[in-house]
Amino acid sequence: MTNFIVIEKESLNKSTVNATQITLTEASIVHTKMSRDDVEEFIRDGNNLLLKLKNGEVVVIENFFISYDDVASDLVFEEDGCVLYWFDGVSGFKGIPGLEALLPAVESSQLVGLLPWLVGAAVVGGAAAIIDHNDKDEEPKDTTAPTAPTVEINDGGDGVINPTDLVNGKVTVTVKPTEPVVEGDKITITHPDGSIEEIEVTASNKDDINKNGITVKVTPAAEGEDTVVTAVVTDPQGNTSPEGKDNSTVDLVVPGDVDGDGEKDLTGAPVVEINDGDDGVINPSDLNADGTVDAKVTFPKDAGYSVGDTVVIKDQDGTELVKRPLTAEDLENGITVKVTPAAEGEDTVVTAVVTDPQGNTSPEGKDNSTVDLVVPGDVDGDGEKDLTGAPVVEINDGDDGVINPSDLNADGTVDAKVTFPKDAGYSVGDTVVIKDQDGTELVKRPLTAEDLENGITVKVTPAAEGEDTVVTAVVTDPQGNTSPEGKDNSTVDLVVGSLEITEINEDGVVKGQTTDVPVGSDVVLTFKDHTGSQINDPVTGKPVTVTTVVKPDGSYEAQLPEDLTSLTDQINVKADSFDNNGKPVSDNEDTKKPITEVTTNGNDSLIGTTGDDVLAGDTGGLKTNFVAGHNYNVSIVLDLSGSMLFAMDGTRNPPAGTSRLDMAKKGLKAFIQQMVDHDGVINLQLASFSSTNTGNNAGNQYNKSWVVGKGNLQEIFNYIDALQAGGGTRPDLGWEKAENWFDGSLTGLASGSVKANSSYENQTYFVTDGEPSPKGTGGTALAGTANETQKQSYDADFVGLTEKSKIFAVGVSSAVSSNTVSRYDNTAENGDKILNWSKDNHGDAKAIADADKLIAYLIGGSENFIPADVGNDVVKGGAGDDILFGDAMNTDWITGLDPLQYPKYSGYSKLIAHLKANVTIGAEPTQQQIYDFVKDNYQKFVTADATDTETKGGNDIIYGGSGNDIIIAGAGDDRIYGGSGDDIISTGRGNDTIIYDVLNAADAMGGNGTDTWVDYAANDKIEFGADFFEGLLADKSNISEYIKVEDVNGKAVLKVDRDGAADATGGTTHDWADLLIIEGKTASELQDLINNQIIIG
Repeated sequence: MTNFIVIEKESLNKSTVNATQITLTEASIVHTKMSRDDVEEFIRDGNNLLLKLKNGEVVVIENFFISYDDVASDLVFEEDGCVLYWFDGVSGFKGIPGLEALLPAVESSQLVGLLPWLVGAAVVGGAAAIIDHNDKDEEPKDTTAPTAPTVEINDGGDGVINPTDLVNGKVTVTVKPTEPVVEGDKITITHPDGSIEEIEVTASNKDDINKNGITVKVTPAAEGEDTVVTAVVTDPQGNTSPEGKDNSTVDLVVPGDVDGDGEKDLTGAPVVEINDGDDGVINPSDLNADGTVDAKVTFPKDAGYSVGDTVVIKDQDGTELVKRPLTAEDLENGITVKVTPAAEGEDTVVTAVVTDPQGNTSPEGKDNSTVDLVVPGDVDGDGEKDLTGAPVVEINDGDDGVINPSDLNADGTVDAKVTFPKDAGYSVGDTVVIKDQDGTELVKRPLTAEDLENGITVKVTPAAEGEDTVVTAVVTDPQGNTSPEGKDNSTVDLVVGSLEITEINEDGVVKGQTTDVPVGSDVVLTFKDHTGSQINDPVTGKPVTVTTVVKPDGSYEAQLPEDLTSLTDQINVKADSFDNNGKPVSDNEDTKKPITEVTTNGNDSLIGTTGDDVLAGDTGGLKTNFVAGHNYNVSIVLDLSGSMLFAMDGTRNPPAGTSRLDMAKKGLKAFIQQMVDHDGVINLQLASFSSTNTGNNAGNQYNKSWVVGKGNLQEIFNYIDALQAGGGTRPDLGWEKAENWFDGSLTGLASGSVKANSSYENQTYFVTDGEPSPKGTGGTALAGTANETQKQSYDADFVGLTEKSKIFAVGVSSAVSSNTVSRYDNTAENGDKILNWSKDNHGDAKAIADADKLIAYLIGGSENFIPADVGNDVVKGGAGDDILFGDAMNTDWITGLDPLQYPKYSGYSKLIAHLKANVTIGAEPTQQQIYDFVKDNYQKFVTADATDTETKGGNDIIYGGSGNDIIIAGAGDDRIYGGSGDDIISTGRGNDTIIYDVLNAADAMGGNGTDTWVDYAANDKIEFGADFFEGLLADKSNISEYIKVEDVNGKAVLKVDRDGAADATGGTTHDWADLLIIEGKTASELQDLINNQIIIG
């Protein structure tokens, strides 16, 4: 702790304080022997002075800055050699000769009283001198020094000498006395360079000096250093004032000052240049390997830049890239920095500012360059667009380069999709422009994330016919970089080119018509046989061709080669050409069209075409009195007496559609439908009877005949629908009509009727609902029913008809007795004619009150419907996906038709009636409509066969051919050759065999397809050709190497290996192949098939 001596200036009281806090109560001198250098900092805190010592202590002198009666306190340090330094609290330290210099004027007696407390030689010596002078001299010497003059360097008051402060390289300094000088005083001024200038105060300059001071011009110190000027006043007694002093830092060089006026100039700013190729854009080629870009800062010559000035270089984020003093190398060659570019599309900015030691800053040097590192279409990242990076444009034309009608939207436009390759420089915010062939902008907008992920689909109006629709896409980023152009084009072909074969006549002339095929274009004909094989020239082995040209009207015509026109089998003709757009057009036609053929119930042979055929070996239907292949004259003698309007039970006015006449009409239609399906010719007469004296001869007026066929079936039905009843019962009138017709007469028959053919068998169907009436005059009838005597009269009328025809009688309802209808029937139970008919030698007929039984009896002579017998047929499908029936189609599953008109076992006729009622709205169905219906419902035909044990079946042979066929063999012992297609096979009831021959020796299945057998039964067999298996032993003991059955997806699959012992490596010629899928069975259930039901050869 340092001692402090406190001397109160007014009372001269002295006290010693050894503490860090001193409190002053009046103006005082605080004297310490502590060195000034021990004080780190002098701090004014209000009125207090704080001495912050270097050892960490703080001495507080309270009230130091309070003046008492305008007298202030002082702090004095006494250092080595008793030298005193006075701290004035304002401008620092000044040397003083002694403490008395700080005291107010006092009497010498007071000063003497102070002496014991003063310390320091200078103080004691001074005081002693004063005392000595007062005591010994009568005129004491003046020892009071003048006050220090003021020195002011003319630097504008900023403590800095700038160029503007100079005049001819010198700065003006003004020295003024702080108290009046007198003659004999001398003012000594020390210049910055140490030179001294003395001015004597004379009578002539005294007043000017006291008023204005002395002005001198001094040379400033070196740049950055202080220019210091001091001055003292010495009076004639040799007393010298304290030193007056001023200093001002020299700052004549300003960074960026070009014209030397001490002010920075914009043209003197540091020059910043970003290495961007001078295009204002930072591209990938401008970057260093580390992703930075170089920027160089240079400093204009003679612009105030000096070694030691501080340069600060920053980037766009304010990051300091350089902050250091300038070197001579910097001033000569500049500074190069590496800058991390800003974000894409933003500006990279580099600034440079230089500050000299005096704090002068240069203008800001600056350069900026837009970052453009991402270029649309840049695949390899070199900053250049690449062709492979172009937008991908795809017109939705089915990838054939042609816009067809099927490619168009509902509004007539075509879609085009534009996608953008990944990692090819495309960014959200880039602008995409999509145009069509006319330059119309379809899209112009910024890209979105959705666009970049999924592309943009636009609707494009196609160009004119035959021209190219073009869609282009270009992307431009905000920096103006454009991608390569993406482009797609597609030729417009909305006029569909076509070629049609319109006719192949019997002479082998092929005619056709084209659309949008150039006139003069070649049309080339090639040919296939009925198996689907190409017809080749036997000499060259090349396909037979015929070439013709398109005529101006678009037609063409060609003659088939003579050897082809002479073929009896069907061939297929194919015509090929090219339309205006070079697109192939073709057509093919069989010399015979795909067919739907349903033959007779006899032993028939059917051959299909190369198309998709429907073939049925038998027509089916109900058992009738007709023999297959025979021709007939059939007369239906129909009772139309008034009682036919009654119900079957005899009640009058029955509900509509339920009268005896209605039942008879339905039965007749069903019967006539069977006539249509008969394979012989049937001439049909419809001869009604009643009496002539009632209802304007209503029931007796009908008499017409036809040759029955599909073409006039509806006409006959219409005639039947128009029948009306009324009058009594005179069957003899009907018999007479029939007899006359059988005799070849058309007398009494309606217009358009046909004669009976005398070579045909005659059959009469007598249909009546009541006992004969007693005869009246002519054709009239009396009331009541005929008695036996009167019936004998009818017998005489009937006998002539019995000699010309078989007569099958049936009673409609029980109103007529079975005896009466039997009396007028001349057929045995087997349908043969009974010779020498009489009332006692006649057939056995029935009167039936049930409508179903009535119709069955009318058609077949039995109260139950019996399916017709069918033949043993050969059915060959040929090429095409055919549907083949060995027997008749079982249509009993079809519903919705009148069951009386289309009863059970109606067969094919029921199918046609169903299509006319539900598909064609009355028109005859086409072959395609029949085919489609049967194909869609084939399983129902199979099921109907399987559930009807009465269905008749022949022993048929069916060849599927080369297509994927559906084969329904039906009942009977059938043999099925599936052929090369993948066929679906139903063998039905009977002992059936599926045969597999070798059709292609190189094939693992011998050229056969993989068939599906839907109803295999234990009595069925599979037969392989003798050459099907290679190496199979005669006793078949190694058959397991050739045939096996496995369960696959819930079905048993019969697999074959034609050369046996196949291995997984394919070491043999053939490997296991799926030959037959057997539904409804498992592999274990079919072991007996392999052991016992396989036939080889």
